[in-house]
Amino acid sequence: MKSLYIHVPFCSAKCFYCSFAVVVGRETEADEYIQCLEKEMFPYRGMIFSTVYVGGGTPGILSGSQIARLFDMIRREFNIAKDAEITFEVNPENVNAEKMDILRRCGVNRLSVGLQSLDPRRLFYLGRKHTVEQSRAAIFTARKAGLKNISVDWMFGFKDQTISELKLDARRIIDLGAEHISSYALSVEPNSLFSARRESSISADNFAEYYQAVTEHLEQGGYQQYEISNYSRPGFQSRHNIQYWQCSDYIGLGMAAHSHIQGHRYWNHARLGNYMAAVRKTGSGMEGEEHLENRLRFKEAFLVGLRMNGGIGIADYEKRFNERLSTEEKEKIDGLVRDGFLKYSNNSLSATDKGRIVLDEICARLF
Repeated sequence: MKSLYIHVPFCSAKCFYCSFAVVVGRETEADEYIQCLEKEMFPYRGMIFSTVYVGGGTPGILSGSQIARLFDMIRREFNIAKDAEITFEVNPENVNAEKMDILRRCGVNRLSVGLQSLDPRRLFYLGRKHTVEQSRAAIFTARKAGLKNISVDWMFGFKDQTISELKLDARRIIDLGAEHISSYALSVEPNSLFSARRESSISADNFAEYYQAVTEHLEQGGYQQYEISNYSRPGFQSRHNIQYWQCSDYIGLGMAAHSHIQGHRYWNHARLGNYMAAVRKTGSGMEGEEHLENRLRFKEAFLVGLRMNGGIGIADYEKRFNERLSTEEKEKIDGLVRDGFLKYSNNSLSATDKGRIVLDEICARLF
């Protein structure tokens, strides 16, 4: 089955580290945007989806009636599997009892909350608009509404962060009791305010120590790492994101959204005005496309698959894409296994703890 992603780009403010496709202060255009999403859905009518993810931006900025309208469209135009995982992103300041009740009644069974930190100094530094108290209240409100699968985003690796501070913030995050934690090192990306300010994060030399501390503390707190940046309680892995990491097919709707169907990759306009103008004119927001040859699809699937702790079954991937590793590529893999960066287990190849820390470099060396 395929996955569906819907991008809601609206934000009340842009966080200092953000380089995502968002628009600020244009929430009054949300109704028109939802109309464009509806038009963009038409070519995919009746398609079956096993996961749905509404991300952004800040989807939680939508009103309750807009949220209900969006999910009514989704249910009407598509065939959503009975056991589908349906995720909706919010920030703590968007959470209230009414919206949580609407989400639950709309079939949302997984809430992703953008916390980033439970240290007020770090929230201020990142340009976040919520408080620590709002973060805790958001989790409580979601629970009270009956949402039983909550994921939180957490950031570490600030340039002056100590290991003691990281451990304390990890403990606070664990104490929230969420089923899933996505943990990311602060990265200064182009087109972000941090980049313009020439801010920096922890050095590459210190990253290994911090990353190991994160994994150690989350695992001690009952979370199992299943992907390089993701940890969950047993049975609460993100099914939607696993679809991406396994290079399965997905449809993306909305500004800047990407889609992939059997090697056909295409993407929408990344500016709100251009996207809505294109949809109004043609029914599609597509800006560009490319067709991937099997060899490239095989390489991409191989490298993305190494992000998961379970790794990849080489024989399965070779059969799936009708491709084979070359002698030179096999030798590179064998060398990385000997050096302790990769390992074989149960007919699967995966990165070791040591390898996950330098996975980007490993991937660059492999192909």
